[in-house]
This record gives sequence, structure tokens and C-alpha cells, in this order.
Amino acid sequence: MTEPPNHAGGNPADPARSPAPAPGGAGESTAFSLALAWRKRPAVRAAFYLLALALLAAAVWFALAETSGQEGGPGGFARLAHADPLDAAVIALLIVASIALNGVVFWLIAKPFEHARTEPAPSVTLPEMTALIGASSLLNYLPMRAGMVGRAAYLKRRHHIPLTASVVMLLMVGGGTVYIYLVMSIVTLWRGSLDPAWWATVVALLAAGSLAAVPVARIKVRLTPMLDAPWFASAGAPLWLGAAALVFLRAADVLLAAGRLYLAARILGQPIDLAPAIVMASGGMFIKQATPLPNGFGVVELFYALCASLGIAADSPIEPQLATAVGLVDRAVEVIVFVVVGLGSLLFLRDKWHGDDPELTDPTRAV
Repeated sequence: MTEPPNHAGGNPADPARSPAPAPGGAGESTAFSLALAWRKRPAVRAAFYLLALALLAAAVWFALAETSGQEGGPGGFARLAHADPLDAAVIALLIVASIALNGVVFWLIAKPFEHARTEPAPSVTLPEMTALIGASSLLNYLPMRAGMVGRAAYLKRRHHIPLTASVVMLLMVGGGTVYIYLVMSIVTLWRGSLDPAWWATVVALLAAGSLAAVPVARIKVRLTPMLDAPWFASAGAPLWLGAAALVFLRAADVLLAAGRLYLAARILGQPIDLAPAIVMASGGMFIKQATPLPNGFGVVELFYALCASLGIAADSPIEPQLATAVGLVDRAVEVIVFVVVGLGSLLFLRDKWHGDDPELTDPTRAV
């Protein structure tokens, strides 16, 4: 893969070469050194890769377990040869739309943090943030959320947004996202379908969550000694707008992910309802963000099988093998899209990664 040139010892495309913070502020130093700890342990990285590959192989084996001697049996891939290419194309478009949505979310969340800068720097643009999301989506196929680390390094170097600000942003996005997953999963399990009561309940709970997001984030910051961020308390209306965008656009992202699973099941010739797809998508997205494995490789697909085994779709039961196969089809399209969009994003960001920031540059450190 082509990497952007390393103009000053750092590289937003590769957190393994991303610069480290200065010994100065304890908060930034501690947060960033923890985030970069994975790169110092190649044996740990190798172990994560091996575990992820083993889990993925187990998922493939499980998806094919009941298809031996059967053509197009439950959970099998025999129907792929007769699948409508349009379904796969729509899945790809939904993945691109998800990247664009998250670009808007992080752009709106990042804007209020620009006033925490200690020196002048260009503002983060929406295309730039969207490209960062595209690049980090690809780099998160490295262990320990490597794309997240690279994004924080880029914002610090080019836009002088403190590393503590990136940590606070992640606290807001992470906490809000978990709330969204819980709301959409629990309400879906309660209602069983996307009826009017489902929409009314979900919208009401999301609205309440958007109002609570900023106060909760401020409490988190106050209770975290390593985050010395007095500027966060004075962030005003733009932060509230970012919180609202976070909640509702991330909820839309769950619906996009559910649509991907719905289409993947159609490709396999075994349609599923949107309700169980929402529950599966919510859990799968959480696993991708929470696990140290590369983008939840293998774990997500086996989680889908667990959901099917637990009977999340009482009205239209899903075979566990089918649920796993659905996840594998969706994963295959995702990898292709992430490679194409991620490489394009890295090329877009290459010319913006310039200048000399001694806080983040250490040419002697490379992996």
C-alpha cells in the first residue's frame, strides 16, 4: 500500500510511525502514551492478529457447517453465484454513507475544541475530517484501534487540537454511541418490529440522550485527573449541536448497518427482518469499537450467530449459520470499500501532513 510521505518524521497514515507527545503536560502525555502502547509490543500485535484470524476461520467453518452435501443449505454460500450484484453495490454505498455520516459527526464534535488551541492553526474542514474517518476506518484493521490514534495525532499536528481534546471527544462519542446501541437494541427487542411506537420511543430517548450528553461528558472530564481541560467547561452552543448530531446521526448509522445485514441476507437468498438486523448491527458495531482485535474480526460474525441462537427474531427465526454467513458477506464488502476509500483518503491527506511540530515529531522512532 502506498503511504503518504513522512515529511517531518510523522505520518497520519501509520500510527506505528505517528509521533509521540512531548514530556510536557502530564494529561496529554499519559493519554497518548497509553493509546500508543500497542506499537511497542509486536508480540502482542501478532497475537491479536493470530487470534482474529483463528476466530474468522471458526466463523467461516461454522457458517459452512450445515452445508456439506447440501446446495444452498442454511447459512451456506452456494447462492452467491446467483446473487444480484446490485445488492452488493448498495451495501458498498451504505458503507460509504456511513463514513460520510461519521465525518459530519466528528467534524461537528471537533469544532468546539478548536478554541482550546494554544497557537493559530487552520480549522478542520468537513472534507478533511471525512477523509480522516475514511483513513482511520482502514487503519482500524490494525490492532488496538490504530486509526483512532492516527486521527488524534493528525489533529494535534496539523490543527494544534490538544491530545486531551481528542480524548474528551472520544469520551463523548464513545459514551453517546453506547447509549444509542442500548436504546435501539432494547426498544427493538421490546417492540419486535419498527412500528410507530418503536419510532416514537427511540426518538424520545435519543432526544433525551442528546440533552444529557454534554453534562455527562463534563462530569467525566472532572472525574478524570489526567484530563486537565478547563476550556471544556466553557464550550457553548456548538458543543450542544455536536452532541445532537452525534446522537441522531449515529442512530442513523445503526440503521445503515442494519440495512447492510438485510441486504447481505438477501444475497444469500435468506431474507431477514430489519428488527433483528438492528439488534445484530448494534452489538456488532459495539464489538468493533470495544475489542482490541482488528475491527472485531471474527468476533462480530460469531456474535451474530449468538444472537440468532438466543432467538432475537421470534416471529421469523434465523439460523445461527445464516447469521454468521451474513456477517461474513458484509465483512467482505466492507474490507473492499475500506481499502478503496481508505487509500483515497490517505492520498487526500498526504499533502496536508506537512510542517515541523517537535511535540509530535521523532524521526528516530519507527516500526
